[in-house]
Amino acid sequence: KDLCLWLGGDEHGFISVQLFADAAYGVHHDAKSHSGIAVTLGRGAVLAHSGKQRLVVKSSTEAELVTQSDSVSYGFRIINFVKAQGKVYNPPDGTEVVGEVSLKNKMGCYVVVDNAVRIMVPRDLHIGNDVFDGISVGDRIRVQIKKSQVRVNATHILSIGELVGVEASAAPAAVPAAEEQEQLVEEASEEASEDASEDEMPALKEPEE
Repeated sequence: KDLCLWLGGDEHGFISVQLFADAAYGVHHDAKSHSGIAVTLGRGAVLAHSGKQRLVVKSSTEAELVTQSDSVSYGFRIINFVKAQGKVYNPPDGTEVVGEVSLKNKMGCYVVVDNAVRIMVPRDLHIGNDVFDGISVGDRIRVQIKKSQVRVNATHILSIGELVGVEASAAPAAVPAAEEQEQLVEEASEEASEDASEDEMPALKEPEE
């Protein structure tokens, strides 16, 4: 039987922590009020609480305030849980990710993942590694994150990673057709002749004071 109980994000797949809280004033025999709290990520309650308050209050406003105060801890608990699940915006050490090599120099290569994390793969960690030496810009590689940090006003999370393997190599540059090759040769010859004619021109002297 379908109980129509849906958990997770909303109908568009977006996760948004929402908290609902209410109170019933003085409904228990000892004059204490009752609190009800529910937390959802967009669809369905992922956490719910219903119970008697621990103290006696003098008005319905105070009962609502007590409920709101208690609900804050439930909300932050879910927020922290959701943040802990993220591996892109807060990647824990040891996480393996796949990204495209955007730059390679004498220091190593750099990988950007989901436009959120910029990972430097140092050459010092891969001395003598033929796979690392064969990496080119545009290759998609798998990297294990070793350490991450977030800097103020930085556009990306900065991480240090170690190469695990190459997932896909960049497509080789297309070889130009014969006509294009001839045109390139002609253009190169024209540029060479222009450079030669410029070299033959006498240098202009600055006027003497």
